[in-house]
This record gives sequence, structure tokens and C-alpha cells, in this order.
Amino acid sequence: MKNFTILIIIILSVFIVGCSTNNSTNADANNSITSNSNAAVQTNAKETIAPIKSTISLSELQKHNTESDCWIAYEGTVYDITDLLPVYLGSETAIAATCGTSGQFEDVFIQKYGTSKINVLESKGMYKGKLE
Repeated sequence: MKNFTILIIIILSVFIVGCSTNNSTNADANNSITSNSNAAVQTNAKETIAPIKSTISLSELQKHNTESDCWIAYEGTVYDITDLLPVYLGSETAIAATCGTSGQFEDVFIQKYGTSKINVLESKGMYKGKLE
């Protein structure tokens, strides 16, 4: 019985150490992804891997100006909202017409929704970087 108790203690110790090491490794990986502007990140909405840039130029933002490739800037932060248009924003033509813009998007978004959907934009939109 004594040997069995010792065996259980050893197994639990190894399990606990393994779990804490795995969590630490995951935390380090998450920190390195957020701190490294060139890191590759898997998106929730798509199974593709895209690099995160620290800054996005206005000309780069303007290239993503269709409903099938819709980037916008809100308060200086660039988001890819392609997947949000039909699901959260109801494929609103007014919103879709502002793909690839900053100020125009903000004006239309606030006029349409006020601030009620800003949290959706910030939590569900795919972060791309800061607008230069």
C-alpha cells in the first residue's frame, strides 16, 4: 500500500509539473505573437495564416475596398471586417461602401449604429495594425 501511495504521488507530481510547463510555454508563445509584429497568426474566422503588421499605410488600406476583401480603420486601428459584413453588420450597403476607408467608415458606422456595435468591431474584426 505504501508503494502504491508513493506511485500516485509521483504520477500527480509529474502531471502537475507538465501542466504548468505547458501553460508557461503557451503564455510565452502568446506573448511572442503579440510582441513580434512579423509573427504569423491563425485567424478564428479563416483557416489561413496572415502576418501582423505593426502599421498599415493608407494606400494599403485603400486596396481592400470590396465586400469580399474589406478592411477599415476605426480610431486609427485597421481591421479586416470581411467576415463581419454579412454576420454582424447585415451586409449593410452603407458600411460595405466604406471598405478601404478610415474617416468615411467611422462616420457611417457611428451614424448607423452609434457606439452600440463598436465592441463587435473590436472583438470580432481581424486586427491588422495601426493606420500610419
